[in-house]
Amino acid sequence: MYDLLVSKQPDVVSMLGKIRPWRGLDVIDLRAGTGRLACQLALEAHFVIALDQSSAMLEVATEKLEKMGLDNWNGRGYGGASSRKRL
Repeated sequence: MYDLLVSKQPDVVSMLGKIRPWRGLDVIDLRAGTGRLACQLALEAHFVIALDQSSAMLEVATEKLEKMGLDNWNGRGYGGASSRKRL
């Protein structure tokens, strides 16, 4: 359901790229949710840290990033959420 809702949002990645290109940079995705933005950022960034309060959301993000074959990221929880660390 969450992915369906955020899929209706405008193309955030294109807008962010116009403000500040991130190719080759280390990036933090705050409130990463299911990884919609983190997945796209990881395609060009040097490294992405995806932060979210929900361990369930981070698990979905983890599945997506692993399915894409990306290894330049780390998912972390905050606010009491358990984290699944990936290096």
